[in-house]
Amino acid sequence: MFFTKKKYLILGKDGQLGHEFEKTIDPDEYVALGHLDLDITEFYKVREKIKEIEPEIIINCIAYNNVNGAEENAEIANLINGEAISNLARICREFCITLVHFSTDYVFDGKNVKGYSEESQPNPINNYGRSKLLGEEMLIDAMEADYNFEEIPDGKYFIIRTSYLFSKNGHNIVKTFRKFIEDKKELTVIEDQKVCLTYASDLAKQVYWLLETNEYESGIYHITNEGILNWAEFISFLGDILGINDIKITFIKLNDWKVPAIRPLNSVLINTKLPKLRNWKEAVKDFLNDY
Repeated sequence: MFFTKKKYLILGKDGQLGHEFEKTIDPDEYVALGHLDLDITEFYKVREKIKEIEPEIIINCIAYNNVNGAEENAEIANLINGEAISNLARICREFCITLVHFSTDYVFDGKNVKGYSEESQPNPINNYGRSKLLGEEMLIDAMEADYNFEEIPDGKYFIIRTSYLFSKNGHNIVKTFRKFIEDKKELTVIEDQKVCLTYASDLAKQVYWLLETNEYESGIYHITNEGILNWAEFISFLGDILGINDIKITFIKLNDWKVPAIRPLNSVLINTKLPKLRNWKEAVKDFLNDY
């Protein structure tokens, strides 16, 4: 396959976020690859494909996102979320390409009731969070390491931490809850977990703006829609919008939710560096109107 040189290379076009970047960036500016086009764990092939395309910026939307699955498949999660990211970062540094990579609120333990800024100390409590933190650390090391044997300038990178992504494409918690409410199925809802939602469309537009302004330094950035919620509040809000209020709900505590991977109780991400996104309620309304 032959590519005309583009400014952007989007990796992971099949997922929620990759799809939104394709809608956000002008088609004349990007090449997008899916899992059938490139296996990110085939390190040599990744380098050859990037060398062929010659992008200025790579937006990596590929990740192992199965939180429960990572408990049994830690090696696979670490390979995709960690080692493959290290390889990608080394390639980007070699060819002077800016790298955008996405991480998660699950790099934190959830014990801080005030939430977490970009400067907060990570402390993941499940294998998924550990694999994502590994990717962050290996990316930074690859971009900033001092190689004594040759003069290589630091690479430019943006690690974007986000949480609870939702869009029309793929599986996500907003679509899942909507279907349960519309089908009037009984719901079991965690009432004490605090989180932030992120509309994939808003995230893609914000990251594209961040890159096009070319005013921000390499580093870690938190991007979510504004506002903190718990799932009880979210279900009530969603039911009101859909006009369905006779929902049978059983409320439980996070500690009583029996799943393989424990979750942080308060994984709220605080954005201290970038302009704020709109409130999650406004984003959800737009999503439902457009769905």
